[in-house]
Amino acid sequence: MTFVTGSRTQWVVAWSPLLDGDPQRIGVYTLAGRLGAGGQGVVYEAYGPAGDRVAVKVLHAGSASLRPPDGEVRALSRIAPFCTARILDFDLEAERPYIVSEFVSGASLRAAVQEHGPFHGDELHRLAVGVATALVAVHRAGVVHRDLKPDNVLLGPDGPRVIDFGIARLLTGSITPGGAVGTPLYMAPEVLRGAQAGRAADVYGWAAVMLYAASGRPPYRAQAHTVPLPEPLRVLVDAGLAERPEERPAARDLLLGLLEHRAAHGNLMEAGSRAAGVVAARNGAVRPPLGECAEQAFAALPEPAQAAVPGLLVRLVGPGDQLRSAALDELGDDPAAPVAVEALRRAGMLTGDANGVRIASPALPVAWHRLRGWLADERPGLADHERLRDAARAWAANGHKDADLHQGSALERDHRWAGQTRRHLRLNPVERRFLAASATLAGRRRRRRALLLSLLAALLAVAAVLGTLAETQRRTVTGQRDEAIARGLAARVPALRLDTPTTAMQLSLAAWRLSPVPEARLGLLASLGQADVSTGIDGRYVAVSARGHVLTWDSDGVTVRDPATRRTLGTIASPDCCANSFLSPDASLLLAIDAYQYTARLFGVRDGRLLHKLPLVGNGAVFSARGGRAAVFTYDSGRPVSVLDLRSGTVVSTLTRKTVTAVALSPDGSTLALAGADRRVELVDLASGRTARAFTVPPSDDQIRALRFTPDGRTLITHAVELRFWDTGTGAERADHAAAGEHVESFATDPGGRWLVTASSQGLRLWDVRARRSATVVPDLPSLVEELAFTGDGRGLAYTVRPGGVRFADVTAWTAPDRLGGQAVQAALAAGAGRAATAGAGVVRVWDLRTRGQVGPTLVFQGTEATSPCSDPNDPKHAVTLSPDGSTLAAVTPDGAVRISDVATGRELARLPRSRPRRTGDLWRVGDLTFGPDGRTLAAATTYRAAGTCEEERATQLWTATPSWRPAHTVSATYGSFAFLPGGREVVVRDNDGLVLIDVASGRAVRRITTDAIGGSLSGLAPDPRYALTGVNALYLADLRTGRLIEPPLVSEAGIDAAAASPDGSTLATVDRDQRVRVRDTSTGQVADLPFPGTAGPVLALSFSPDGRTLYVLTGDGVLFTYVTDGPRAAALLCTRVGGHPSRTDWSRYVPDAPYRELC
Repeated sequence: MTFVTGSRTQWVVAWSPLLDGDPQRIGVYTLAGRLGAGGQGVVYEAYGPAGDRVAVKVLHAGSASLRPPDGEVRALSRIAPFCTARILDFDLEAERPYIVSEFVSGASLRAAVQEHGPFHGDELHRLAVGVATALVAVHRAGVVHRDLKPDNVLLGPDGPRVIDFGIARLLTGSITPGGAVGTPLYMAPEVLRGAQAGRAADVYGWAAVMLYAASGRPPYRAQAHTVPLPEPLRVLVDAGLAERPEERPAARDLLLGLLEHRAAHGNLMEAGSRAAGVVAARNGAVRPPLGECAEQAFAALPEPAQAAVPGLLVRLVGPGDQLRSAALDELGDDPAAPVAVEALRRAGMLTGDANGVRIASPALPVAWHRLRGWLADERPGLADHERLRDAARAWAANGHKDADLHQGSALERDHRWAGQTRRHLRLNPVERRFLAASATLAGRRRRRRALLLSLLAALLAVAAVLGTLAETQRRTVTGQRDEAIARGLAARVPALRLDTPTTAMQLSLAAWRLSPVPEARLGLLASLGQADVSTGIDGRYVAVSARGHVLTWDSDGVTVRDPATRRTLGTIASPDCCANSFLSPDASLLLAIDAYQYTARLFGVRDGRLLHKLPLVGNGAVFSARGGRAAVFTYDSGRPVSVLDLRSGTVVSTLTRKTVTAVALSPDGSTLALAGADRRVELVDLASGRTARAFTVPPSDDQIRALRFTPDGRTLITHAVELRFWDTGTGAERADHAAAGEHVESFATDPGGRWLVTASSQGLRLWDVRARRSATVVPDLPSLVEELAFTGDGRGLAYTVRPGGVRFADVTAWTAPDRLGGQAVQAALAAGAGRAATAGAGVVRVWDLRTRGQVGPTLVFQGTEATSPCSDPNDPKHAVTLSPDGSTLAAVTPDGAVRISDVATGRELARLPRSRPRRTGDLWRVGDLTFGPDGRTLAAATTYRAAGTCEEERATQLWTATPSWRPAHTVSATYGSFAFLPGGREVVVRDNDGLVLIDVASGRAVRRITTDAIGGSLSGLAPDPRYALTGVNALYLADLRTGRLIEPPLVSEAGIDAAAASPDGSTLATVDRDQRVRVRDTSTGQVADLPFPGTAGPVLALSFSPDGRTLYVLTGDGVLFTYVTDGPRAAALLCTRVGGHPSRTDWSRYVPDAPYRELC
């Protein structure tokens, strides 16, 4: 089938229907027709479950040598969608391996040249820009195309698109064994000689394709010097055809040359995409989508025929959406039906002959929105109608016998379908007569049945019992099914977090709603621990402002949104206004520059009113942090840099430099920073126009991409390949600054200057500038981050990835956590009482976990701690503990005594002295304190070092408060941590060989457990108090009755610093040496990372609440982290965060075996 139009800018597109051997479905995609076939496979037009049109390339079984691995196709899917056809989906392990890409409505460059001749002038230039833009996007994703040729360039309605990455490879990949892969006419010389294709080979392919487009002849026949090429295209094509690959320009240099250096690094691909299609959009392929064809045919029908179409088409679809044929007499007696059938047949929607009709394309039911809706309405009853239809035809064919009629439940089902379920289907005459005859027969039988009512009553009683049993069985089966689906879904969700974080969260919520199995609960907790979500904000052009607001725009308007709430803050609509758009820090003003880069407009965001219009040259702009001024400039050019006063709309300063690559304004707008192509940076005082400071970034770095002042204006950040920090007062480099020397893609500072975030291949990393500590916020990213900024309150990050649009990461846990106050070196939690104690530098405080407020007075201890030449800086100090009811505090004083105090009043209840008198040079230290369950027993770990020796004497001291506090027992050669058993009669302590169980009343050892093979630590008791948690490099259960270690370990990761078990034993929380807080389901071993920043200091205490639904973690910076660990509350929080349900398309894709349901 061929479609043709007469315009010069429309091309012939060949399309053919599916052949007999072609599949009708590949994955979730329904095929509509063939677009082409080649050595690798067949390309089909197809439609996704939501009716989205795609191109599906089904690879031949014999193309395994050309087939890239999953990882490489995943890399292809991250190519920015500038003048390329995006990779949307793939499955190379399927029985028929396939790759799904964006559908481009347009013919190939080869078909266009053959049909209409070579390209010339502006049309040729736009083609060159578009293909070069695609190469920049491909190379930036770390991919080499390897087969650039006229057949792989499509002329779409929005400009040229490069397609077919079937044999593309990562830059680090290896060439396919057996020689060069690609099309020889367009291959670089080194590839023909057997070398691996690199970026330079793609540049050669670009130049060869341009020669073909300009001459209509293959490159070997179209000598470059004989083909009329305009400048600068001639120079770039000649350079691209260089014999030696190292002499060819990079794709980025090609594009910059074609754009005459009018675009910055960050905007280069957007500028190329605009230039490729800015003169006149092509209409592309004239064959519209299948659904649009159907809609046109439907709209042309007379109204009676339109009314007949829903029932007619739905009748041609059976259960499971299987297409079926229908004889003409089955279509009913509606006189409009034959008119509709003939019209749809002429339009290609139906096929058939005098004996019957069927839907021509299997894709029509998904591609046409009307039919998709009609089927959704009718689908619940299609099986019922099939039974009725088949029974009616059999009844009519067999002579209308009563035995073939429906009765009982079958008849009730027929009536229920015809009277309630049916929406669009119309009964044909045979079906109507069948129902009428069945109803008549049922009436006769009903009268006979009256005689048997008494017997039936007894039978009904039996049936009721059986029905109850059946319902119970049904619920059991359904529950088992939902459990299996929930477990499978929970296992699948982690793989979706990278590319579709919001969908992953929604599906983890779906797994929990289907069945609250342990795997689903841990999936919820893992989703809550995921910092970033998709905002759903996307557009052709997207940018993030300096304070995290999101702009989406086209040439005629801009929309400003808050990424955290998805709320629209303002919309500006003005023809040709906004090819380049920039938002002020407070989101009150929009500076827009038109596509011709000669006019700047200043709009008010809230009302969309045009405030000022200025004749300024530029394609970039920056604002001062306080919003009073803006600088307009042109990337990589010598055009003037203009500084505006935003209140008056006047130009206050104009500067000209040879080449400007980056610009920044100081927070108060008084200083302009300029970077040139030579990496020289100037700080210009705008009041005088003089250069106040200047410095040069070392030559090891690339061209400077960005400049940014810190919020206090004292430091300027330069970004080339790496980040560098410069003192604006002296011009000296600050090599000791946090993140100095980091290789990043983009970066941002928060409004207060405390935090810096960087984006790289390792993810998003947050830097505490003051403490010079860092932590990874988002460990994996689906593609390069192009735009990145903090929100105005510093609690969120907005950033763009392509594909994927705008994402938002909540970093409250890092930048604004709940602080109890002050630094601490020791802490204790009495979670049952809702209290915590912190100690450090002679100050002890008690806090309320619910209100975060202080309880009782602050205790201040005076004095200096004793030290000796053998003192270890890591020796524990300032030990502190709370009684289980939170009313009593025990803390170590600087002189080594233990002070017991009333929390509410601060009154000293007792002071427990050292067990030995202090002599000059002696060292006495209490390293750990723990109250017993009743708060009237205290265990203390003591260490004594005599003067002149480094030998230690360790002991556990037990004190009792009956009737007043006094020493009870001393157990030598033991030490803390401690764990009292319920009832307080026994306590677990440590010695050099492992664990010791001590009888509190007598102070005697009851049992010893050797743990020296695994490291002797004590993390507390398991929920079953017969077991203790022990181990350093792994976490084991120690049986306190037998003295044995239980194999295998509960946790096998190396470096467990602390652990706590929930009261019911379902959850185990751990802190590892990498400062990760994790929870594990003890029944499945499944793990979820909690959002714990490594910038908050070491973990001093962790504990579950008495009901096990909350985990408390207290750090050395005095920060209290509270985590929800139960499923119902986690689900409620996730509902709030994702703000909706999975789409029906996602549900049908990921949860096909369970009915769709609301989740929140």
